[in-house]
Amino acid sequence: MKYTDFTTSDFVADPFFQQWVLAPDPMSDTFWKKWQEEHPDHQVEIEQAILLIQGVKFIPNYPNGQEFHEVWQEIATNRHSGHYKVKRSASTDYRWYVAASLSLLVLLSFWWIQVPTHSPLVKVYQTDYGEKQEVTLPDGSSVILGANSQLYYPRFWDEQKPRLVTLEGEAYFSVTHQANDQKFIVRSGEVEIEVLGTKFNVNNRRGENRVLLEEGSIRLDVSKVDPLSTQAPRILMEPGEMVQIDDQ
Repeated sequence: MKYTDFTTSDFVADPFFQQWVLAPDPMSDTFWKKWQEEHPDHQVEIEQAILLIQGVKFIPNYPNGQEFHEVWQEIATNRHSGHYKVKRSASTDYRWYVAASLSLLVLLSFWWIQVPTHSPLVKVYQTDYGEKQEVTLPDGSSVILGANSQLYYPRFWDEQKPRLVTLEGEAYFSVTHQANDQKFIVRSGEVEIEVLGTKFNVNNRRGENRVLLEEGSIRLDVSKVDPLSTQAPRILMEPGEMVQIDDQ
């Protein structure tokens, strides 16, 4: 399978990708940085896989005093027999830790993909009918989350990568500009909104997206709505404009 066909769980299970995350060398670092630049549409899967791999720690379990005493007794009892019959403690079998950890990674991957908002690595805000909530994001940006809406994003943001949030419902965004010109991206259904420092409203209901720009500028990527369309997949909006996009 090609890397372009990989899901988050595929990246987590790939040895070359694991090696780059846990112990990068010049070759793997060059390869994966270049691959990410050439395939920005896989950025979310890459970031999720990195968080999952880094989130599982391999902790060696050394034998306690009782186990050490039992092993020493085995050695003392059999030292004249020409061979040593040493009992292996289950707690020191590192192969079990590796297998269990890999299984946990795979399970976490499927858990993240199937129920992303339930992952401990994701921050979630949700409102009921008739309720609004003001949210302050890690970068200082503010969001007024509309009624019956949901906003979620990774708990840990990398300053060198785009700030990414996902919206289901309606929200008003006031995005802060970063000194390093870090991008801010809102995913709303099949539409991706790239923010260039601005204030805007997004309404994502029943397969229809409405984006109203109040201040600044944003770029809409609608290529996922109709991948076969010959029209420009990106729309650059100006203040006062509204764009409405449906699943057709």
